[in-house]
Amino acid sequence: MAGCRADEPRVVIHFSEVPFAQQLAGLDQGLYDLGFAPSDHVGRGIVAERAWQDPIHVVLPTGHPLLAMEIIPLSEVGHGRPACR
Repeated sequence: MAGCRADEPRVVIHFSEVPFAQQLAGLDQGLYDLGFAPSDHVGRGIVAERAWQDPIHVVLPTGHPLLAMEIIPLSEVGHGRPACR
């Protein structure tokens, strides 16, 4: 944001958090120029492009059976003992 402001000081940028459905409606009605969303299911007339992707990390205790797997299926995460008691 600082770089954008330095390059284009006359461009005004406002951030606001709205529910996903309201965001889609606002984009469709021209109230917003763009939005960040957790989904690419946005309907007709709106284009969704991935902005970035963060890998998911799983923290396991030493000796846990899942450590034998190179890639842990997401379906296996959270099974077993609860993390908090």
